[in-house]
Amino acid sequence: MGELEPDVALRVLAEVEELAEEVMGGRQQIVDLGMKQNQNREALRALSKDMETSDKVMVCFGNMFVQFGKAKTKDMLQRDQELLDEEIAKLRKELKVKVNRLLEAQDEACRILLHSLASLLSLRKCPHSKHSVYLKERLHPHHSARTLRSSTEGLLAVPSL
Repeated sequence: MGELEPDVALRVLAEVEELAEEVMGGRQQIVDLGMKQNQNREALRALSKDMETSDKVMVCFGNMFVQFGKAKTKDMLQRDQELLDEEIAKLRKELKVKVNRLLEAQDEACRILLHSLASLLSLRKCPHSKHSVYLKERLHPHHSARTLRSSTEGLLAVPSL
């Protein structure tokens, strides 16, 4: 593999960003539908507690209130709950696929960026410098003030300089 084109790296990073946005959007949709499910549960509970007082209830549709029978309202809410369950299950299934694609794209981005870094480190001299400054002389090990999981578990390898 030759030298990496910046356009390729930017394209891969843009793809990762786009996939991450899709994942975040899917998660937000699941949260929104879960909130609607909870509202329906509250309404069903209120209907079951208040069954003996009156036969009709007021139901809000957007900015309009409509009077329905309690049994019909309860059936509508239960049907809505079933549809919400199906939609959440479908979104979760799609989210798994999107997360897998995101992880694959992140792996590719890491591979490309590491390849770029490795090709930079293999240079002997800085090409834009008038005097011979070696990259090796510019690199210094970083010591974090706090203990990182990656250093304690050996997740990252320290490159030899």
